[in-house]
Amino acid sequence: MATRYRHINSFKELTDEYPLQKGRHYDYGTAGFRFHASVMPPLVARMGLLATIRSKFWVGACVGIVITASHNPEEDNGVKIVDKDGCMLADDWEPMATRMANVPDEDLEKEYFAIIDEFGINNAIKGNVFIGHDNRPSRDDLLMAAKHGTLLMKRMDVRDWGLSATPEIHWMVWAKNDGRRHTVDHYWDSIAINFRAISYSYEQPKLPGARRPLDPIDNGNYIGTLWIDGANGVAASTAAMMKIMLIHHMRITVDNDAKDKDGILNDRCGADYVKVNQCPPLNCSANAYDRCCSYDGDADRIVYYYKDEDGHFYLLDGDKIAILLVQHIIDKLKILNLTDKLKLGCVQTAYANGASTKWLQDHGVEVACTLTGVKHLHKKAKDFDIGVYFEANGHGTVLYSKEAEEIITELYKAEELLAREDCKKRGYEIMPPFYRVPMLPGSPGTKMYHFMKCANHTVGDAAADMCLVEIALKAKAWRIQDWNDMYTCLPNRLAKVKVADRRVIQTFDAERQVSKPEALQPAINAIVAEYDSARSFVRPSGTEDVVRVYAEAATQEQTDHLAARVACAVYDLANGVGDRPEEPSPLGAKRAKV
Repeated sequence: MATRYRHINSFKELTDEYPLQKGRHYDYGTAGFRFHASVMPPLVARMGLLATIRSKFWVGACVGIVITASHNPEEDNGVKIVDKDGCMLADDWEPMATRMANVPDEDLEKEYFAIIDEFGINNAIKGNVFIGHDNRPSRDDLLMAAKHGTLLMKRMDVRDWGLSATPEIHWMVWAKNDGRRHTVDHYWDSIAINFRAISYSYEQPKLPGARRPLDPIDNGNYIGTLWIDGANGVAASTAAMMKIMLIHHMRITVDNDAKDKDGILNDRCGADYVKVNQCPPLNCSANAYDRCCSYDGDADRIVYYYKDEDGHFYLLDGDKIAILLVQHIIDKLKILNLTDKLKLGCVQTAYANGASTKWLQDHGVEVACTLTGVKHLHKKAKDFDIGVYFEANGHGTVLYSKEAEEIITELYKAEELLAREDCKKRGYEIMPPFYRVPMLPGSPGTKMYHFMKCANHTVGDAAADMCLVEIALKAKAWRIQDWNDMYTCLPNRLAKVKVADRRVIQTFDAERQVSKPEALQPAINAIVAEYDSARSFVRPSGTEDVVRVYAEAATQEQTDHLAARVACAVYDLANGVGDRPEEPSPLGAKRAKV
């Protein structure tokens, strides 16, 4: 049960209530702060103060606070700030978050007003903050800390949205500042209405006397049946809402729906578990060739997968999602004669499978590689008229330039006008609640418009991305196997090594090479040289003291062997802690090319 709110009146009272743990340093990263929940209350309270400052910096515009640790274990929690545009906190303000998190308790008030003075902020301006949280057991205590931090200053308008998926808060902050309706219901409408509009384009002819046409769920080889793994998190609520809102357009089953008291958040389920372990989640009720997807705990990542009749597992991760969406956009731009007018690009990280990069290059799509972290991909995607970005972990979306939006919207309006005229000629009745205008056959501009509007342009969004994938598959009349056959992934493996301090690892070349420790990169190069079509890189986690290892090679056996050996090298050369990774047995001679 949530504790009743008690107002805190001074910085001294705030730090007495939430004393900072001494002897630790906290860095604000791409995902904000993320630690064991016991560490988080003072950090959340201080981020409440920073959200106050940021809102006042924007002269009262809304900013957000999201309390979540995403795919981390249930005992962890975290906090991050959503900026005015609905995206992550601007890069140049991350040092402010780090400063605020590490200043001694007795200097917190001084630091607050130092930042206020540094940016010339009028502290008398009324601030505006949205707060949301996931379903972790520690949520109530951290929500209270966030409220205490944000409401310490007078003239603050703080809205607690309760249990919220991360993309909801991002979208609602953007919508409020853009002067749009900005409730959770409006967020869901932004996805579902546009998905329905495209789904309606596959209608069968209206029967005489019927209120409306029949709405087929399937299209050719595409079967509109989907299993969603909700990771026993707030993502389960997101999946349940998708099931309700798309009930006439898809058959959805939700596994790991957080209703089972024994179900633990992210325990052998969720997008990260499926991606890392390359196996179905616990409690997956799907059969062979059934199309499945997993959200991560806070519903900002998604991966797809299926099994064949022999139980072999096939993963369609962020790379595969990006390629499918790129292909869909290529098809639509070609039909609309916009291929040469709108620049399409795809943004990847070092984690992208080499086969996906080759597919993009072979199809004439410009590829950009950035540092790991969705903020880097998001920023780079804005360089294109249509920018598709996905991390291999399933975090991504599609962005459109202002020019692209205007062109696509004009095409949509022209087609809608023709459709309205056709309705009158044929005696169609435009029915509420959506006053839907039936599309004319084809209507590529209308379909592209709704595809564009279905995306969440503020952040990766499992629900919105799922709808984009289903639209693309339905347009192609594809099974999930057809999608998987677009290219063959090089086998890959992710691993992680616990270290005393992740900052000992320094990288360059978009994190594909290590500069420190100096002996590590030569060691990795020597190991990689022993395998076929291989590459491997390591990078420090942005949220915990671990080093992440990625490996690719010609076969899965070589890949697993490579990942294990690189993990051992990291442990030995980067101050590993705990049990050393197991040294694999020799593979023998270098394998023949595959």
